[in-house]
Amino acid sequence: MTQQALGGLMGYSRSAIAMIEAGERHDVERLSMLVPLCQALKVDLQEFLSAPVPGVEIDPSRLRELRAVFGPQGLPPPGVVGPEQVRAVARARESHAVTGDAIEVYRTILRALHHAEDRIGSHRGLLRASEAHLGTLREWLADGQREPLVRPLGLLTAEYGQFCGWMAYDQRNSRHAIALYADALEDVEQLVDRNGDGASDGDLAAYLTGNLASVEIGQEMPGSIARAAGSPNPAALTRAEHAEALATTARSPHARALILADVSWVYGLAGPDYHDRVASLLDHAAEALDEAEQEDAPPWAYWFDLTMLQRRRARGLVQIGRHQEAQVELRRVLAALPRELVRDQVITRGYLADSLISTGDADEAARLLSESAALLRRAASRRMEGRLRGLYGRLLAHGGNAAVRELGERLRALRHES
Repeated sequence: MTQQALGGLMGYSRSAIAMIEAGERHDVERLSMLVPLCQALKVDLQEFLSAPVPGVEIDPSRLRELRAVFGPQGLPPPGVVGPEQVRAVARARESHAVTGDAIEVYRTILRALHHAEDRIGSHRGLLRASEAHLGTLREWLADGQREPLVRPLGLLTAEYGQFCGWMAYDQRNSRHAIALYADALEDVEQLVDRNGDGASDGDLAAYLTGNLASVEIGQEMPGSIARAAGSPNPAALTRAEHAEALATTARSPHARALILADVSWVYGLAGPDYHDRVASLLDHAAEALDEAEQEDAPPWAYWFDLTMLQRRRARGLVQIGRHQEAQVELRRVLAALPRELVRDQVITRGYLADSLISTGDADEAARLLSESAALLRRAASRRMEGRLRGLYGRLLAHGGNAAVRELGERLRALRHES
């Protein structure tokens, strides 16, 4: 395949492909290129990540060992686990007796999966791999393990369940997301019942409760994250109130800030009657994060920092109609976000475009959404594709100028690729 043909399929120019191949271009995050590259070559991402690298000699017995230990769906990306780690997992699987070393291997894999998902989105291959690992951990729990290992194994199982639930939600599979979140919450609640409310146990239970409320409240209205007066889901609101109560007693200030900020999303979708509550929760989240140290964040909250809180605050401001403040905040967030976090770039542009449409600036909104549609070729997120299409529908009401037409063409191209 020529450089021009490959570039056309991936959305890059021929010269850009040439520079990347020659190692002369360093502004491209390699992981964010995997999605369009796999689409262009018509290969499965999981197979691509786990396949031997051409030109690098791989012992066939090593590959067979990886497949035997982790299964064809759960192969870790190259370089994530070494021979000793593979043997630790193999011994645990053969004996059904978990060791601390085996648990640590799966935590290492989870960190690698998080890193990949941050950059290429909720790709189906990542969800398949994560669910394969989740299945192994659940089997170990069901087998019964030595008392000192039950808690770390249970927590890690719940963290995998939370991660899988998030990816299912981002793929717009709400039913599967709810099932995964609910199972993970049950895992943690059993630990709390068994061992008392340890810091990680109770905080993770609160986070998962908020996750469930976020899915149960339902998808936001097409084309807007604000919701008019209506009848919000009472079960979701009850769960959100429970998550809020749990968050106020969270041991980790970092976890408390994240949970309160996430719960504010649920109230923002519940309509104008809850606007004061949204603002109050976001203020309390900011106070909690001021107390926190980033290095003390729970492993499942590693990504939540001041920039992510600022985006959640701005999102809440959009939901309650304080658009001028929201737009200033969202522009700051866009300037601070690392370029390799492609989906986060798309999410932030989407919030800003939503607010701009509400204040009558359709042209800038169309430009931001066109940029987002182009970025989504590099990061899988059916949820964000759906949001862009809803915002496009709102823009059409303002007339079909050139910017809006370009956005429509890019969205059609996205639908064809997906």
